[in-house]
Amino acid sequence: ITRVEAIKFITKVSNQDLDKYEDFNIFDVDKSSWKYKYMNYAFRNNFFSLINGEIFPDKELTREEFIYILYKILHS
Repeated sequence: ITRVEAIKFITKVSNQDLDKYEDFNIFDVDKSSWKYKYMNYAFRNNFFSLINGEIFPDKELTREEFIYILYKILHS
């Protein structure tokens, strides 16, 4: 499962409001892409860091990343 697929799943099941976050310039995700709102949410919640302006939405999600994201959502 990719990073963006995981964030989409997690935000859907946890009923997160993705529209409350201000847009940020992520170089590897076009703002018109369906992926943008999910990766913007992930960046704004410090789930992933940008590396040279890129967040790598199609990179495979690691177990460690998944556990970290779940922990942050459950304890917010």
